[in-house]
Amino acid sequence: MKTKIFLKRTANIATKIFLIVAFSTWITEAKGLKPDSLQQLSYNNQAAFEKYGATQIPFFSLKTNLLYDIAAVVNLELEIHIGKRISVLAEYNFPWWLMQNKQYCLEITNINLETRYWLSHRDNCPRLTGWFSGIYVGGGYYDIELGDKGYQGESYISAGLTGGYSHWLGKKGNFRMEYSLGAGYFNTQYREYNPVYGSDDSWHLIRQRNGNFSWIGPTRAKISLVWTFYRNSNKSNIL
Repeated sequence: MKTKIFLKRTANIATKIFLIVAFSTWITEAKGLKPDSLQQLSYNNQAAFEKYGATQIPFFSLKTNLLYDIAAVVNLELEIHIGKRISVLAEYNFPWWLMQNKQYCLEITNINLETRYWLSHRDNCPRLTGWFSGIYVGGGYYDIELGDKGYQGESYISAGLTGGYSHWLGKKGNFRMEYSLGAGYFNTQYREYNPVYGSDDSWHLIRQRNGNFSWIGPTRAKISLVWTFYRNSNKSNIL
């Protein structure tokens, strides 16, 4: 089935990207440059880091998955920080593209919820940075058409585990990069159809068959740009 082949190829690419990032981080640690340390975060002054890291308490973050953006999948994610080690996330993916002349359709509504536990030593690094693990659940519906074949899904569900790494861009912590991979269970019921241009000068969707597709394995990959807002800030104390 074409959908299954596509998912396998996507999962392989996502896994390779994640392993490259993880291996690079491990090499950095092996050289004595701890990812959560002052040196890795490019700070020039230990006192500045201690003052800034201690007083900057994240309020919420806005994210976009750059992999989805490249594929024209409009997406937005909200993350709220709870305590030193917990954060909760809500993700909304909503591409709604339709080009009838080329018979291209990408219409998806997807909502995911996730809870994360941050693993790094919280006293030695800024919050929402370092390694994390989590659990997620999500679902939605879709209509995907390319050329002479399309698939409509009235609903789909997905749930599983996530893991990844996050680091600051620059020394002020307003922007971060985040890399994550998720694996779990995916299920959808779908209708396969063929688009036919009728004599009435309009397109008609001719149903071919109904199906059910399930998958256990890699289900998501993210390389996200993150914009963080803080509850309080002592920026005047930063050197």
